[in-house]
Amino acid sequence: MQSISTICPRCGSGEGFRRLHLGDRATSFVMFFLGGIIPWLLYESARQHKIVCISCGHAFDAPIQVSPSRLRFLAGILICVVIIAAVVLFFVLRR
Repeated sequence: MQSISTICPRCGSGEGFRRLHLGDRATSFVMFFLGGIIPWLLYESARQHKIVCISCGHAFDAPIQVSPSRLRFLAGILICVVIIAAVVLFFVLRR
């Protein structure tokens, strides 16, 4: 996987960032425990993540580490596996 270098848009610094917590972690945990891994992955990919430059204090959107298309592909594969397993289980239990 390719790493993405982050540069502050205000001061141009490429070092010293910390993640800004937006306080919506409870929803993320509820989504994971009630919905499972697939809804949680989709919810997390849609959330905006912000980071703060330590040099100047500017908060900005974090660059996307995993492309949404890859995440959707993974979620689609997981959905297909679950559907195939459910169909196979249905026919096995029906006998």
